[in-house]
Amino acid sequence: MKVSLTPHRHSGLLIVFCGMDGSGKSTGIKTARRFLEQELGRTVVASTQPSDWWRNDERVQHTLMKKEVGQYADELALGVFAVADRLNQQVLLIEPALRRGDVVLMDRYIFSMLSYYMAENNSAEKRYDLGYLAALSQPLIQPDIAILMDAEPETLVRRVLLRDGRVDGRYDQDVQRAGQIAAAFRELAFANGIHIVSTNDSLEQSNNEIVKLLSREVKL
Repeated sequence: MKVSLTPHRHSGLLIVFCGMDGSGKSTGIKTARRFLEQELGRTVVASTQPSDWWRNDERVQHTLMKKEVGQYADELALGVFAVADRLNQQVLLIEPALRRGDVVLMDRYIFSMLSYYMAENNSAEKRYDLGYLAALSQPLIQPDIAILMDAEPETLVRRVLLRDGRVDGRYDQDVQRAGQIAAAFRELAFANGIHIVSTNDSLEQSNNEIVKLLSREVKL
């Protein structure tokens, strides 16, 4: 699925990292930040999507993270809420930083949300209007560089379990669901020019790939 977003004309750069929990996003972002600041002398603003506004909502925590708080909410409604959250963060944080000429490093972006719903649509029980969600997302800024941190589903789930322990019902702790979402991420990457960095092997190798990519794509 091709996602139509809005180009920006500011002097800064928007660089987004996508991928499931356990894919190595945090490590990749640390590597990118260190390279951009220390090697290229750029000012970096780092943040995460969705923001705490979305993450801390008890309906989100109950429905998606299976926590014993709040109450169930329709998942499409939570997707609309996630788009609103991203638009709000764009106005308050991303656009001001880009106007200043800063580099914005974002942990997750709209592709992460869309990959989840694409995977949900592979279930016989659920169907979501991806065109509707993609259209709502159109005002979001097109990243200058988008990177997908990719790993096999067994690797992703093993890393999440080591970090969080077992939580019944968590979609990121189910190998089949992780595989469906990872496949959706790859489909979005191929359709939208997102760079894929494998993290199956050593982190040193994936970090080197990120540095090479930024060396090629980011101008002083």
